[in-house]
Amino acid sequence: MTEQWVAASTHLQGVSWDLESVWGASEVLWAHLFMVVVPEGPLAE
Repeated sequence: MTEQWVAASTHLQGVSWDLESVWGASEVLWAHLFMVVVPEGPLAE
């Protein structure tokens, strides 16, 4: 493993964790947006 590869891998893991954190924190918001954007969709039932 090169130092560059390790640095890139660590950075990607950090970004991935941030995305998971944001997604988890806004799950209700996402669901609400989907219901508003797709009122006739399967989530409306």
